Amino acid sequence: MHATRWSAAGLILAVATILQAAHAAECPPLTLLTSIDMERSQANDLEYVPVTVADKAKMMILDTGGVASMITPRTADELNLSRHRGGLRLYSVSNEYSSDYVKASLTLGRLSAPHIDLVVLPTGTLQGIDPRVGGILAPDILLNYDVDIDFGADKLNLISPKHCAGKVIYWPAITIAVVPMNVVESGHIIVPVKLDGHATFALLDTGSTNTILDQPAAEGEFGLQLGSADTPASGLLQNHPGATTYRHTFKLLELEGITVSNPEVEIIPDATRWLTADTATPEIGTRIPNRKRNESLVNMILGMNVLHNFHLYIAYKEQKLYVTYAVPRTAAVH
Repeated sequence: MHATRWSAAGLILAVATILQAAHAAECPPLTLLTSIDMERSQANDLEYVPVTVADKAKMMILDTGGVASMITPRTADELNLSRHRGGLRLYSVSNEYSSDYVKASLTLGRLSAPHIDLVVLPTGTLQGIDPRVGGILAPDILLNYDVDIDFGADKLNLISPKHCAGKVIYWPAITIAVVPMNVVESGHIIVPVKLDGHATFALLDTGSTNTILDQPAAEGEFGLQLGSADTPASGLLQNHPGATTYRHTFKLLELEGITVSNPEVEIIPDATRWLTADTATPEIGTRIPNRKRNESLVNMILGMNVLHNFHLYIAYKEQKLYVTYAVPRTAAVH
């Protein structure tokens, strides 16, 4: 399967809006390509992006920790989309897999593509999710833009990456973190963080409801005693009998001066051993990466229970993550 990437030639752009003035003689200003009002899930732990797939209004989960943008089997059948066999094999946490994809038109706000490849999710994934959700919006599309995510206002802006480097914070902010990020082959964003003073690397994952630390790091680097009073068992890893998960509340998480106090972190076994050897795709639901794809330093996932505190500007081309504190919608000045 040939991956479909969105380019200027393949997009129908209705209106480009100038967000912030910059010195035209030096480089272009920020140019807003589209702005979309997202919707929080009922559990307040994911962000849904309204889209149109094959002329049908749907929602997609915003997932910076995904690989390929995907469609549910139910949605593919509902829209009578013909399935094709591709080279990507996508596994679920129950080890079911799909290597099918469909071609469909996709519209995001004012951006549209007449034919784009969407991988069909394995059967049984996204169970219990809002029935309006028809798939996942992943980095294969997102990395073609600067991605501005205001979790306080539940707003997604896609911005042209052609602008002055570093001149992206157009909203009022007292504290700004500029975090170097590594965009690996899968499209995943890896950033340095500090957790209770320990430097580590984390995957930025808006598709994960929880912030996650793998068990070897929890026991080795952080010296946690799993099952103790401050790190109690919290459940079992889905579809893996005997794989107990734990929870621990750390004191402080730091991103270059931006902090979150008392973050709750889920501790899970090293899930990479359950991945099939010939796939580089993470298991849906865990997002623990395959270490074959330059992600060997990653033992942590920044999920939505932490990310909802922030306003993020992801500059894929610059490989910089700009972070400020989010202003809740109710506190915004109108």
